[in-house]
Amino acid sequence: MNKKKKYDQLIDQYAFNSNSNVEGLVFDGKEENSLADEVQFRKKLITDFENNEVLVLKQRLESIHTAYSKEDKKKKSVCWRYILLALGLGALAYYFSSKNMSSAPNPTQMYAMHFEPLKMNQAERTIDDIAYQSLQSNYNAGNYDAAIVQLNNYLKDSDDPQLRIFRGICLLKRNKISEARVDLKQVSNSENLFWKDHADWYLALSYLKTEQIDEARQLLNRLSIDKNADHHMRAKEILSEL
Repeated sequence: MNKKKKYDQLIDQYAFNSNSNVEGLVFDGKEENSLADEVQFRKKLITDFENNEVLVLKQRLESIHTAYSKEDKKKKSVCWRYILLALGLGALAYYFSSKNMSSAPNPTQMYAMHFEPLKMNQAERTIDDIAYQSLQSNYNAGNYDAAIVQLNNYLKDSDDPQLRIFRGICLLKRNKISEARVDLKQVSNSENLFWKDHADWYLALSYLKTEQIDEARQLLNRLSIDKNADHHMRAKEILSEL
C-alpha cells in the first residue's frame, strides 16, 4: 500500500471516528500535518451530509404528518357532515310528522272549535213578551241554568222546535249530553227542515264531544250533501278532518 493510499485510509478512519484514541493521537502526531486541512474538510463534509440527511428526513416526516392530518381532518369533516345531515333530516321528519299530527284535531277538539250557540232573536216573539225578553237575555248572556228553567216553563205547554233547539244547546253547554240529545233528536225527526238542519248540526257536535265518530259522520254527511242546508260548509270542513 503506497503512502497516499495509506494516509487516505487513515484520514477516512479518523474522520468517521473509527480510530481508537491511541490511533487518533498517533495520527495527530504524524509529520504529514499538511493533511490536516484535508481531514477537517472531510469531517465537515461528513457532518454536513449527516445534518442534511436528518433535515431531509425531518421535512419528509413533517410532510407525511401534515398530509395525514389534513386527510384525517377531511374524513372527520365529511363524517360530521353526514351526521349533521342525518340529524337535520331526522329533525325535519319529526317536525312534519308532529305538525301533521297536531294539525288534525281530535273529535273533542273539533267540538270545541266548531260549537257556537245559536243566537236567540227577539223578533221571533212579540215585542211585549216580557218573559221571552228575560229568556233571551239570559240565554245570549250565557246564563244557561236560568235559561233552562225558563225554557222548561215554555215547553210544558208547547212543542216549539225552536225552543227545543235552544234548550238542547243550553244542556250541551252544561254538559248534559243525554238530555240535550233528547230535544235535538226530536227536532231532527220533525218535518221542519229549517230547524232540522240546526238540530242535526248540534246533534253531530254532541257526538264529536263523546267521540262517537260514526254517528257524527252520518249527520254531517247529510248536511254536506244538501247545499241549501244550514252549516253545509262547516259540515264539509269537519268531514275533511275526520
